[in-house]
Amino acid sequence: MTRHLIMPPDFLDFCWELEYKGYFSVEVVLPSDRIVPVEFYDHARLAQELREHRDAGTPFFARRIAVVESVDLELMNAAVRSAPDEFFE
Repeated sequence: MTRHLIMPPDFLDFCWELEYKGYFSVEVVLPSDRIVPVEFYDHARLAQELREHRDAGTPFFARRIAVVESVDLELMNAAVRSAPDEFFE
């Protein structure tokens, strides 16, 4: 069994928005059946998040962030498949 994304039931209703938002949080099922959250960012959106935290003087905490060229289903799936096992610990 491979890792796979758990998409919300209404995903097809809003999937077209993801590339514009540059961010999506989703759960991933691991071969062990464990479920873990993963956050996907494109480069521009992650830079924006970091600037906002810097400007506010607040730290940015993150775990399991995958930075992809564009936040779309194909690239998110590819990132999950290619991530090392340690990423999901």
